[in-house]
Amino acid sequence: MKIALIGGGSVRTPALAYALAGHWAHLPVTELALYDIDARRQAMTGLVTARLLEGADAGFRLVMADCPEAAIDGARFVIVSVRVGGQQARALDERIALDHGCIGQETTGPAGLAYALRSIPVVQHYAGLAGRLAPQAWLINFTNPAGLVSQALGAVSPVPVVGVCDSPQVIAGQIARATNLPEVELDWRYSGLNHLGWVTSVRYRGHEILPALIADEAALQRLVAGDLVPAGLVRHLGVVPNEYCYYYYYREQALQRQQAAAESRGEFLARLDERLRADMARLDPADGEDVLACYGRYLQAREESYLAVERQAPRSLPSQSHRQRILSGGEGYAGTAFKVIAGLCGLGPQRAVLNVPNYGQIVPGLDDEDVIETLCEITDEGIQPLPGPPLARESLALLQVVKSYEHLAAGAALRGSRQLAVRALVHHPLVASLPLAEKLVDAYLVRHCDYLPRFVKANP
Repeated sequence: MKIALIGGGSVRTPALAYALAGHWAHLPVTELALYDIDARRQAMTGLVTARLLEGADAGFRLVMADCPEAAIDGARFVIVSVRVGGQQARALDERIALDHGCIGQETTGPAGLAYALRSIPVVQHYAGLAGRLAPQAWLINFTNPAGLVSQALGAVSPVPVVGVCDSPQVIAGQIARATNLPEVELDWRYSGLNHLGWVTSVRYRGHEILPALIADEAALQRLVAGDLVPAGLVRHLGVVPNEYCYYYYYREQALQRQQAAAESRGEFLARLDERLRADMARLDPADGEDVLACYGRYLQAREESYLAVERQAPRSLPSQSHRQRILSGGEGYAGTAFKVIAGLCGLGPQRAVLNVPNYGQIVPGLDDEDVIETLCEITDEGIQPLPGPPLARESLALLQVVKSYEHLAAGAALRGSRQLAVRALVHHPLVASLPLAEKLVDAYLVRHCDYLPRFVKANP
């Protein structure tokens, strides 16, 4: 079985390859083909991956493809993890939003729209290649904004699509630590959209324990320790929100902290990536330990900066070896992707939070074709979202507004329509202004014109 990873220079690549190697005896992978439009980054990440796999008894070939067609041809799974325009484009997305008095965050609001407008046509192209060269494949989308990209692909992809984000998986571990219960024994439910969802139920041995967890002050403080979500918000909602809900519930605070920062996270990561390139260029590729140490230091700096501006403190990380840091840096995505692959290949039922259509009205009030983020069961018969408690009326209302934005944004990206892009931001809660939406969209269209060929004057 062949697996293709488009965007093979991604930081998630080494951990994914290692996860596949660790389960090779049960998962018949024969080839992992990497392709990245940035040949230098692919070579660098490929080197780290190869060094990480030394001694891992991987039963598959690691192939550096020189074109996407070669990577995708005959693949059973096509994983797409691309960043169109690189970190420089992300930095620009966030800075334009901040300069217009809006939150600058790569997956939501104005910056999220700009990222989606660049990403959707590119991922659509790779889905088309899969339909032609690997018609039996599943496309696993890592590309952000994961839910919005998956929503757009649902109408145009010739192969089935499932979206992956690691942030909901993190909440399950936090709940296990807060309750001192084994994570594998917790039966929990999560419902919403990508980066806008809530844990609505936690059951242990058949008993609902979420209300008791929220009522237990010590357990609640353990749950929110180091997180953006304060205990008061959890008590107010009666459910556990995804940390990205912070931008909706604490909009003014988030904006103030971002505007006061010396640089956005995108600007920091752009600098960090350039430093990594320079550091790796000075190394002897044959010295595996130096290669892993350099990449491990890079990932540590990257992870420490995650939401650090909003927290006003670096992210606290456990002490780890460089090898462990590389594995943990991508284990959320890698672990979820492995569950999808293992389940669909018949290695037994798997469960993971995924971005899938709302079939079965898992979220009443949204349409069947609306992509939601929810807990799913994965088997060789497909991916089935699992029902859970209904969302509160006010949470559903917020979802409906943001889903309307996603449909408009997807249409804008697929058609190259400025008008739809403006309408999308007008309906986004973090913008909600026609004059502001027009200024933002026009700024993005000018600054990203090289990445937005569909947006031409003849197509308003």
